Amino acid sequence: MTQTVVVTGASAGVGQAVAHTYAARGARLALLARGEAGLAAAERECRLRGAGVGRPGHRLGRRPGAPGS
Repeated sequence: MTQTVVVTGASAGVGQAVAHTYAARGARLALLARGEAGLAAAERECRLRGAGVGRPGHRLGRRPGAPGS
């Protein structure tokens, strides 16, 4: 069975290492990161390592006007 893994912080550091590890194992990945350029690079790198890669269809973060923002 193919694993599906959600990776936060996929563009750098530990998140990037986790994404690369699971990509090499052929997992399907859902990648999240704060910056578009870093996310696009992570997506390319993971595809080259054999992963199926997708992005969630919405942006995560605080909404303007939400409590604590």
